[in-house]
Amino acid sequence: MNREVSNLIDSLQLFEHPEGGWYREIYRSPIIVSTPFGARSAATTILFLLDSTTFSAFHKLRQEEIWQFCEGDPLEIHTLSHDGFHEQAKVGPENRVLVVRPNYQQAAKTAGAYSLCTCTVVPGFEFQDFEMQNREVLLRDYPQHAELIMSFTR
Repeated sequence: MNREVSNLIDSLQLFEHPEGGWYREIYRSPIIVSTPFGARSAATTILFLLDSTTFSAFHKLRQEEIWQFCEGDPLEIHTLSHDGFHEQAKVGPENRVLVVRPNYQQAAKTAGAYSLCTCTVVPGFEFQDFEMQNREVLLRDYPQHAELIMSFTR
């Protein structure tokens, strides 16, 4: 990890995220909404940072996730739909916002030294809405994307 990234992690008071990278929740709506999976805040937002030494492993959320680029290099985001359609997109200076649909598998890596983004989840994020499947399950469910899955799982 380079010094600039280390300083950024310290100054933003980020913590290691289970999927990879570093994060800190910066907003949780006081408005509570009813969802099929229980009461949730209307929205939550985190700062999320990936550097060139790590990646965000394939995972899915029950909710929509809105990625917004803040600084650094573009972030490459891979998604897999229920029927196995793979899409790769970038969020960065040219395309500052990207939405990942609910229950899509998603993974990410920086295209350079680091990428700092915010991620807003609507309705709000709770860890029980987060699922990180293991490599074997993903390979079984998406055999046509074996190389991609091997690159974005631990």
